[in-house]
Amino acid sequence: MVKAVSDAAVLSVREMVETALDKQDLAPLVRHVFSGAVQSGEGGGPGGADHNGDARDILDDLDGARTPTHAQTEGMEDILEALKRVADEQTAEIAHICRSNAEEIARSMVELGSMGGVAAQLRTGIAAADQELQAVGALYVKRLAE
Repeated sequence: MVKAVSDAAVLSVREMVETALDKQDLAPLVRHVFSGAVQSGEGGGPGGADHNGDARDILDDLDGARTPTHAQTEGMEDILEALKRVADEQTAEIAHICRSNAEEIARSMVELGSMGGVAAQLRTGIAAADQELQAVGALYVKRLAE
């Protein structure tokens, strides 16, 4: 059975998933699944879901006491598909960031290696200049003492 879903509906579910993930609040996703029963006319009570606020029906659904309705199953599938797409995109972005950071780290290590060589040359030059200064200073002190 092929499900015909409009691009707007897919975008709406995707936006809902992204917002829920950003806010770390899954309540809108749960509401979306259970609202499928209300919109399709499935669920308890005459003409659709029980609008008397009977929390027992929802709790029974969550406990698995009742089989999910077709609309709820479709709502869950929509959300799972959107979650998978978001997860795949985030995985790809993480891989891209890791690759670009790895290249940058490698360039930094090469640069640090060349800076280490320059620092060693400077250290050698400073040590040589220090020895010359010590020799000149020793001669100066010797002449002053005479």
